Amino acid sequence: MYRSLLLTAALLGLASPAHATNARMTALSNNAGFIDDTDIFLYPSTLSDLPARATLNYDAGAFDGGFTLDDGRALWFQRHDPTGAETGFRALYGKASGSTGYLLRASQDAGTLTLGGAWSNGPGRGTPKNLAVDGDLRIIGNLTSDMDFGLNAAVTSRTLEQRRMTLWSAGIDIDTAAELAQISGAYTLGPRFSVDDARLALQVGPAANITVDTGGSADTIVNIVVPYANFAGEYRLREWFKLRGSVTSAWVGDTDTGDIANNMTWGNAVGGALGVGFSHNNAQFDMSVNPAWALGGPYLLSGAAAPMFGVLSARVDL
Repeated sequence: MYRSLLLTAALLGLASPAHATNARMTALSNNAGFIDDTDIFLYPSTLSDLPARATLNYDAGAFDGGFTLDDGRALWFQRHDPTGAETGFRALYGKASGSTGYLLRASQDAGTLTLGGAWSNGPGRGTPKNLAVDGDLRIIGNLTSDMDFGLNAAVTSRTLEQRRMTLWSAGIDIDTAAELAQISGAYTLGPRFSVDDARLALQVGPAANITVDTGGSADTIVNIVVPYANFAGEYRLREWFKLRGSVTSAWVGDTDTGDIANNMTWGNAVGGALGVGFSHNNAQFDMSVNPAWALGGPYLLSGAAAPMFGVLSARVDL
C-alpha cells in the first residue's frame, strides 16, 4: 500500500493544471477549475494574457521567483539548498505570441541535470481551451560512460467553461538508472461555480499508471485511481482579504500482472489544504496555512513546534 500511495501522488500531479508551487494553488490543491499565473509553467501560451509582474515564492527551503513582461516573455529562477549537502538551480525562459507559446527550462539537483521545455496554444483568461506538450531529458550522474538517463513526456488538455471544466493528460517516464518505465493517464471533469465573492470547483475523474520493470526482474505494476476528487473554494471576505481551502480524496488500487486477482490491494488517500491571501493596490501576498498549526495552536501555548505557513508567495504588478 505504501507503494500505491506514492504513485497516487504522481498521478494527482499529472491531473493538475500546472507544475505549480504558488501558495494560492497549493491551498487549492492544484484544482484545475481555477486560473492562475502558475499556468504559464505548463501552458506558456497564457503568457500573452499577463501584465508585467515580479513574483517570489518560498517552499520547504527553496526560493524561486521571476518576471513576466508585458510583451509575452517570462524569466524564472530558483536556487535552493534544503539539506545543506548540495545546491540546486532551475532556470526558465518563456515566450508567447498570439495564441501560442513555448518555454525552455534547465535544472540541476542531486547530481541530475535536466533539460526540457513545453509548447501550448490557447489563452489563459476568460474560458480558456488549452493544449500543451512538454518533456524533459534527465542526465543522471557524472558525464561518464556509466551515466544514466531519464526521459519524460506528456500531453495535457484543459477546457474551462463558465459552469464546467474538462481536463485530460497522458504521459510516459523512462528511467534507465531505476530500470523503470511508467505510462500514466488521467481524465477529470466537474462543475465550476461563481457566486458574488465566492468561487468553487469540483474536479472528479479516474487516473491510471502502469509501471514496467525494464530490467526484467519484477512484474509489471498497474495502479488505478477510481475516482480522484478535488473540491476547492475561494472566498473574498474583504476587498483586501481572501480565504481558500480544498479537500482531496482518491480510492487507490494496485496490483501486478503476475497474479492480478490475489495481489490487488486498495486504500484511500485523502488530503487537503488551507490558505489566505492579502492584496493592496498592485501587490498580492498569499500563504498556505499549515493545518497542524491551526489545530494545535502556537508553540508558546501548545508546546508542539509546527510552522504557521507552508508555501509563501508575493507578487507585484510593475
